[in-house]
Amino acid sequence: MNTTPTAPGEHILTTDGVDIRYRVAGRGPLLVVHPPGWGIGATPYTTTLSRLEDAFTVVYPWPRGAAGRPAPAPDAQLDIPTFVTDLETLRAHLGADECLIAGHSHGGLIALHYALRHPRRVSRLLLLNAQLTGVPSDGGPTPPAETPEPPRIAEAMRFLAEHGGLDALFTLQTDTEATAFLTHLLPLYFKDPAAMTPLATALKPLTLSRRTLQKVTASDANHPLPMNAVAQLQVPTVIVTGLHDRFCPVGQARFLAARMPRARLLEFEQSGHFPWLEEPDAFFTRVRAALLPAGRDAALA
Repeated sequence: MNTTPTAPGEHILTTDGVDIRYRVAGRGPLLVVHPPGWGIGATPYTTTLSRLEDAFTVVYPWPRGAAGRPAPAPDAQLDIPTFVTDLETLRAHLGADECLIAGHSHGGLIALHYALRHPRRVSRLLLLNAQLTGVPSDGGPTPPAETPEPPRIAEAMRFLAEHGGLDALFTLQTDTEATAFLTHLLPLYFKDPAAMTPLATALKPLTLSRRTLQKVTASDANHPLPMNAVAQLQVPTVIVTGLHDRFCPVGQARFLAARMPRARLLEFEQSGHFPWLEEPDAFFTRVRAALLPAGRDAALA
């Protein structure tokens, strides 16, 4: 492991008796990419977001309780406030007064809560198809579902219905069951399941922690986003959404973007939950332009 906190490679940060693993790659402004806290870890992002590394020094943390992290996390330390505290500890450890903070899905929820608590530590905020607990929808139109659905999506929808919907995750008894449950649902994260191959490959060697999945998911309802505070947040924010995202609806992203004073919404018409896999060239071009200083005025005016 490296001793210089921002040197390329793998690192371990010990905080509150827990080891937080993180990886550094690339060169340029410091960008921390936070994965979902419910256990998927950073591995899917180190492989699928690597095109950001030609413009940024990207830091990929594995949150406590994540697949592939060094040690188990205590039951009582798996919730949004704890992830936010760990992220601030990581930021201080990196030696950065401020940095770009990104988060995908549930990681976006963590990133936004972090920006609310530590706004002066965030130069820009990137919310990638963020889970927006407590945020209403604008009720605007979304693209109609394809008729018929692609076979792999139809099969995943049948699987979910047969198991009683997403609440079935609370009935899972083992890590193996939790991993299999997520694997069955993967096609639902895409408009075109053909784009899921890089994600499926990254996830294949991982075993998801049932305890982390259940603990974090159960705690999320206790930490809705405070919209009054969000509406006053002055951090420049880029909100990315895919119009075919079944899990983090575009209507919520639009509602949030309309109320944040320095937000810009980037919509991807041919994408679900992972726009950088379904529309990679457009995604990386637009996100770089929005985050790099040269693109600031045009992107965040």
